[in-house]
Amino acid sequence: MACKDIECLGGTPPKDLVFLASLGTSGQYSDKMHNELLAWSNNKCKQMVLPYFVKLDFKEPYKKQLQSMLLPHEIFSCLFHECKESWKQIILPSSARLQEFWDLQKPHPAYSRMASIAGFDKKMVPIAFHGDGTPVIGIGKIWGRQLTIFSMNSLLGLGSTKQMQIHLWSCFDETMSAQTLPQFFRILGWSLSWLQLGQWPDRDHNGKLYSFCLFQGRAAGTDTLG
Repeated sequence: MACKDIECLGGTPPKDLVFLASLGTSGQYSDKMHNELLAWSNNKCKQMVLPYFVKLDFKEPYKKQLQSMLLPHEIFSCLFHECKESWKQIILPSSARLQEFWDLQKPHPAYSRMASIAGFDKKMVPIAFHGDGTPVIGIGKIWGRQLTIFSMNSLLGLGSTKQMQIHLWSCFDETMSAQTLPQFFRILGWSLSWLQLGQWPDRDHNGKLYSFCLFQGRAAGTDTLG
């Protein structure tokens, strides 16, 4: 209907809107729409990193549930190798901006620790990690449900929060057990450690060595992230 309205006014509907209107042969076969939309979405996102799947512990009656999350070391590598324009905008616009950031941090009490790492001011990108809850179901209602969302961003990026903030994982507060967040943070810490090394992991987040692993054509633990 939106496409028809635009055409009636003498305009040309956006290509993506035309595609959405065409799903299921313009709605005649609604059971086909979901698969067509997924195929289109996967093609649009084929350059992006795939999520990391892992089971986390939740409280009863949920117990162990399969979760998907994005890992910082994989995000960095994907943006650097596959999405260079995005890398330059939201991660590292220039080496001069990186140098300027670290020069401004010299009065910080933790600077001496950073300065002990050779060449840190030329290769270490500062990132911020954010976690917060927000109502997503039944907003403003007594039965509303809150989702805690974890994300990160480079402190050097340029653009709006929407452009720069990278979603990592989210979870409904009411489902968490005492083990849920510690398990998530262990995985996050594992990923960040390998990101700092600039290498693909040679072991999983539990410390188990990979016998052999290929990720996007790179052998684990043998190639740099970028």
